[in-house]
Amino acid sequence: MEMRIAKKLNIETSLLGFGCMRLPMKDGVIDYAETERMLDTAWDAGVNYFDTAYVYHGGKSEGVMGPILKKHPRDKFYVADKMPVWLPKTPDDLDRIFNEQLERLGLDYIDFYLMHSMTTEHWADVQRLDMLRFAEKKRAEGKIKYIGFSFHDTPELFAEIVDAYDWDFAQIQYNYLDDKGQRAEELYKMLEDRGLFTVVMEPVRGGDLASLPDQAGNLLKQTAPDRSLASWALRYVGSKPGVNVILSGMSDPAQVRDNLQTFSHFDPLDKQERAVLAQAVDVLAQIPQIACTGCQYCMPCPVGVDIPGNFDFYNSIQKFGANPGRVRRWGMLDKKYDACVACGACLSKCPQHLAIPDELKKLADVAAALHG
Repeated sequence: MEMRIAKKLNIETSLLGFGCMRLPMKDGVIDYAETERMLDTAWDAGVNYFDTAYVYHGGKSEGVMGPILKKHPRDKFYVADKMPVWLPKTPDDLDRIFNEQLERLGLDYIDFYLMHSMTTEHWADVQRLDMLRFAEKKRAEGKIKYIGFSFHDTPELFAEIVDAYDWDFAQIQYNYLDDKGQRAEELYKMLEDRGLFTVVMEPVRGGDLASLPDQAGNLLKQTAPDRSLASWALRYVGSKPGVNVILSGMSDPAQVRDNLQTFSHFDPLDKQERAVLAQAVDVLAQIPQIACTGCQYCMPCPVGVDIPGNFDFYNSIQKFGANPGRVRRWGMLDKKYDACVACGACLSKCPQHLAIPDELKKLADVAAALHG
């Protein structure tokens, strides 16, 4: 297993981390037996970093992962868990949620504790309830080892947050499509420059990069017939020397085996492979898209349509097809394309000068295709 040493924290972690957000399901619940087999397989291969959160699987992930890991010596594995910063309303809520997490896990302490999903709004929540002081108190009690945050916003906010506190680590979304489009490379460089322990989530972009369209995927397959498409994405991130852990949300044994093959004999991308991957990215960029940058300037919509959410779904499905998780998330949007009343309030706000009501109509064809 490829291992990475974190000098600042004086620890060694497996480069592959097991993300417990997409565990196997059976009859509507987590398949405990299958999950145990998968976690055991990863453990036997040298994986020692396991990530969960209070809200994963509707609050059931912690209670499955913790008891499985308890079979092993506690000082031989690292657990990452997260405070859902948008849920607590009072200081008492912080204690209640944290104690519930320890109870679910069945553990005495959490190694890596994150402020979950930092955005402008969530960062304000952290400050309002002084959650970092709460985390420090728990660290002093021996119930937390390292304090960090996961992030979903702009590099400008990231710079503000990363310099506002003496963090031990941070978790960012980073993959070969988001390094420029979502400016993820800027986030990575900030962490690398500061020497912070760096965890990467969504290296395969929720499965997108494991199921590329043929015109892009064939470039990679022809170059390395024995490697999976997912391995290219994982090796891209793992080639960055400042990355300590790459989380993969594995949901079946085949994914575990494939990832272990990638990380048990890890090879960074070479010059030729980087060039081929750049070609594949260029091919993906040629697929017709709605030119939405996700800036949110069009929001809020007077009738509640999630304009950027609809456009992101359209663009993703054009590139990667009907990923079940993406379709499910689109279905959860409060208002979709068909709620638009073409009032035009968004038109003057869009920096890209998109004809937003007309562009939203493109979702009708997607919906028709999904429903057969």
